[in-house]
Amino acid sequence: IHIVPYGIDQGLAPSVAVAVLSTIGGCSIIGRISLGSAYDLLGAKRSLMICFALLLVSFILLQAITEPRLLFLFAVIYGIAHGGFFAIVSPSVADYFGTRSHGAIFGTVFFAGTLGGTIGPLLAGSIFDRTGNYEIAVMLLSGFAILGLLLASRLRPLTIANQ
Repeated sequence: IHIVPYGIDQGLAPSVAVAVLSTIGGCSIIGRISLGSAYDLLGAKRSLMICFALLLVSFILLQAITEPRLLFLFAVIYGIAHGGFFAIVSPSVADYFGTRSHGAIFGTVFFAGTLGGTIGPLLAGSIFDRTGNYEIAVMLLSGFAILGLLLASRLRPLTIANQ
């Protein structure tokens, strides 16, 4: 939601800022296909760690960008990570929790993600309104990406007794 106004604030023409958003969408498709395929080779833990690492790199880049056109690089990395999560969440839930309650657990995970996707832009907008920039919002997102990466690194495989 905020990437287009952010791009305009950074000096991009409105049509170019919209192209940054479109790049995220296009690269999300690439992430779904490539990281979904990688999941089949690497498994849940490594795939989740790759997605969280890419997400973190994109947020670090977003904080470091000094040239507005580099928002396209952010968009590529972020889009791939975003799409990757969509492809790997369901099989990851099955790998770590089994399939007996897959629907309920996956629904809960998806609800949490949707809730974050609803609250996050409101919070980011509020932060921007109070501070005049997105620095704190991007730092919070970076913190969540670090937390996700750390938690993913601690995942242990499902044992037969737990199924």
